[in-house]
Amino acid sequence: MKKSTYTPFIVIAILLLVLFAGKHTPLNAKSFFYAISLSIQSLLMAILPFLIFTFLFNSIASFKKNAVIFLLLVMFCICLSNFTYTMIAYFFNSLNLMGEVKIIATSKDKLEPYWAAMNLQIIPNNIALIAGILCGLSVNIIKKSDKLQDISTKLVGISLFILNKIFIPIIPLFVLGFAFKLQHDEILVPILKDYSIVLINVLIPAILYLALMYYVSNDCNAKKALSSIKNMLPAFLTGLTTMSGAAAIPSSLIASEKNTKNPTLCRSIIPMTSNIHLLGDGFFIPMVSLAILTSFGYNIPDINHYLVFAFSFMLAKFAVAGVPAGGILVMLPVLKSTLGFDEEMLCLIMSIYIIFDPITTSINVLGNGGFVMMIVKCYNKIQFNFLTSK
Repeated sequence: MKKSTYTPFIVIAILLLVLFAGKHTPLNAKSFFYAISLSIQSLLMAILPFLIFTFLFNSIASFKKNAVIFLLLVMFCICLSNFTYTMIAYFFNSLNLMGEVKIIATSKDKLEPYWAAMNLQIIPNNIALIAGILCGLSVNIIKKSDKLQDISTKLVGISLFILNKIFIPIIPLFVLGFAFKLQHDEILVPILKDYSIVLINVLIPAILYLALMYYVSNDCNAKKALSSIKNMLPAFLTGLTTMSGAAAIPSSLIASEKNTKNPTLCRSIIPMTSNIHLLGDGFFIPMVSLAILTSFGYNIPDINHYLVFAFSFMLAKFAVAGVPAGGILVMLPVLKSTLGFDEEMLCLIMSIYIIFDPITTSINVLGNGGFVMMIVKCYNKIQFNFLTSK
């Protein structure tokens, strides 16, 4: 088992340690670790534009050349799917099936950092996002662009090194300081009590969405749908145990080829969408974000405000890295800019995300299996219509 797969257990251990030992920890020590966490966050925000640029650049550049119809179809379907389940999460959240999360009464004596973290970000994330899209598209337009493709691959290698060798190993330290902040402000215990309910609230629409996707993609045949899901179980278990959509690609390919009988398209779609079509994240992050807003006494955003978040969330998906906690890293600035998250709220959602990462990743894998079936179905129909119209 890779070290990164232990991360949720380490985070749980840290939260329990702080829960029981936080009151006996000197104030200066808690303030010191909180300052370290803020400094790590500041450093992350500084390198995030580079990560967004490189993953977008490589993701779009990886599309096959001279396959314009296929490219447009996949891009449209990814955007439509990401946007759709983000909006479903908003409307499902309004049903309050499991009840609202209680408003947390914070302590008046708030923990202050030992030192103030500097703002190190130079390039805005939206500039990096636009630049990544344009550079990725240029690879598919410019002739003899193999060098650009190689550059994008090398840049992704650097980004993965930064995440896997630098940031992922210090996630426990990152969480520790914020955990002390939550404990000192007397909101850690209410959070741990309430968010098991939130997880159930997330799973209900995710499971229903998955069931509908497999049912429709199998011509509304329940028996075939169950068979398709059964084929995806090895990939599901791989995602559950490794917390990596990339690790589940080989078994996802085998299952999707069985389900679609079209290995050529599957081999093009699965590697492409494993990091950017994240159904589990699409339900988990928005619904937990709304629960956190409620926890801290804020109103749920109106539909117009949420649409801005949903659109930004949809675009940010293209910059997600296929590593543990990769789904939440690029969303931190989106949550901050569109929903007004502060440092405490950002740490909270990151901690919750890491704890439940095995579940969300396994849902992502199942979602991709159904998504591939839908795209192959659409592609076959478009291709057939195109041929018969001649």
